[in-house]
Amino acid sequence: MNLDDLDLFAAVLAQVEQLYVDDKGRDDLIKAALNGMLESLDPATVYLPPQEYENFLGEIRGHYAGIGVRIEGHTKGLEVIEIFDASPALDAGLEVGDIITSVNGVATVGFDPGEISITIRGPVGTTVSVTVLRGEATEELEILRALVHPPALESRWLDKGVAWIQVFEFQEGAAEELNRTLKTYQRQGLQGLVLDLRGNPGGSLEEAISMADLFVADGILVSTKGRDGREAVERANRRGTFRGLPTVVIVDEMSASASEILAGALRDNHAGTVVGATSFGKGTVQQIFSLPNGGGLKLTVARYFLPSGSTIDQVGISPDFPIAVCALDTLPASTQPDAGMDFVASGTILLADIEKPLLEDLCLNGARGILELGFPNELDPTGKRTKLEETP
Repeated sequence: MNLDDLDLFAAVLAQVEQLYVDDKGRDDLIKAALNGMLESLDPATVYLPPQEYENFLGEIRGHYAGIGVRIEGHTKGLEVIEIFDASPALDAGLEVGDIITSVNGVATVGFDPGEISITIRGPVGTTVSVTVLRGEATEELEILRALVHPPALESRWLDKGVAWIQVFEFQEGAAEELNRTLKTYQRQGLQGLVLDLRGNPGGSLEEAISMADLFVADGILVSTKGRDGREAVERANRRGTFRGLPTVVIVDEMSASASEILAGALRDNHAGTVVGATSFGKGTVQQIFSLPNGGGLKLTVARYFLPSGSTIDQVGISPDFPIAVCALDTLPASTQPDAGMDFVASGTILLADIEKPLLEDLCLNGARGILELGFPNELDPTGKRTKLEETP
């Protein structure tokens, strides 16, 4: 940029500051100018003001200062859908299902959960005031902020040697946590895995590659191409791979970026079967830059490509077996299929002769059915699965 360009910007800024009909602060004007420039590029390239940047770095590192809850939109405000163990929210008496109707006196109705999260978070040792609706009763809570360590994943046994692992986000250490979890289940007789990536917005590219490497012994995991057109290829390392593990990956419309890299790597390398709904479709890589004012810049610097060579940008991962009803929410009783009946999801997959009652979570149940009926074996190019073992 030459001095004439900077002089032009400064001249316009000065006129707006001095003469515009409403008083506008310089910081707000500069932020708007930055946002206008970046919005002309792509949705993933954004300027993060200092507080948002601090929160973003905390999420990537796996810890931040806050109260320890997950929230989602609700018609009356924001619903608490999870409370972390040993968190300020738990100590203050907040409960899953509570509706947060205001934060520091500001109503939450109509706000994006991400915007309210910024207000809820703050320096360790400070307090935040939340108004909670529980049933018909309203309660005011003063919650002391502390350092929070949200879990990277959650897991449990389903049955018949099948484990379910949900990855919430690809934060630092998530791949190693998945590795430890898989080893624990392996010692207990693991025979099949449902890897749930629903609602996972992404995170660290390196963590996604490391996770994919746990399942793929040989081959390309992902490749990227930047402005110069040169291709960088990430390949699997045979050491440490869980070979012969029948795996079904669940995705939905909110599975994005790193989630799609992981799902695509497993599918294209015949290490997993993908079920659910077509994923979000974010096929770009962002680099993070710290700025002099304490803020940050997320700048798109490359596009990534799946092992097959295809891109999912604005397209998404198309499941091997689409299941129309794939939300994490519980279905009303009236819509639940009866136990033992044949169930066709989206006209694509027939789950027949399953001995147990079908779950309310139709997508999770579909994944279980695929493992039981042997679809992953049919997708294996070798025609069979080897005994589950970890490659030394």
